[in-house]
Amino acid sequence: MLVLTRKNKESVFIKVKNSDGTEETIKIQVVGTGKLVRLGIEAPKKFPIYREELLTQPAATTTPTLGATTVLAEPEPAKAEPTLAV
Repeated sequence: MLVLTRKNKESVFIKVKNSDGTEETIKIQVVGTGKLVRLGIEAPKKFPIYREELLTQPAATTTPTLGATTVLAEPEPAKAEPTLAV
């Protein structure tokens, strides 16, 4: 694993060479810091981007959004409200 230190608004670029010799770029930028670090990712649509916690959930489905892929867990079935006898 490569570990890098970046300040707010700094980026890391990943170059990917296609089989036809062309290159594509994936940009990962720190867009906010504080209690949590916020990352912005720019990538061609053909590169799916997943959050780790959603990949490990059972029965995940994918929905493409804005040039990336978001993994959504299937919703849990609604639980019936208990009824009170009068």
